[in-house]
Amino acid sequence: MKFDYDAEQAAHTRAFSEVEPKTHWKDRIDADMTLTCAHYAGGIEAITAAIIHFTATVPKVTINGDRVRFEADGYWGGPAA
Repeated sequence: MKFDYDAEQAAHTRAFSEVEPKTHWKDRIDADMTLTCAHYAGGIEAITAAIIHFTATVPKVTINGDRVRFEADGYWGGPAA
């Protein structure tokens, strides 16, 4: 099976758009959303993978009731900067 880079990039972009900092995409990530919103963005795993893909940092994911929070150092705070 051939890897479809464009499809993979599009999926990461959709998921990352839910947690992307409003100031600049390379800034620290601190995003809180409902589990339902995370589900429609592709799920917690997809959002986590997108953060790693775009920033080279691994997010801290905290679930509290029906909400989920993603925190990561972001591109500028990570090893790729």
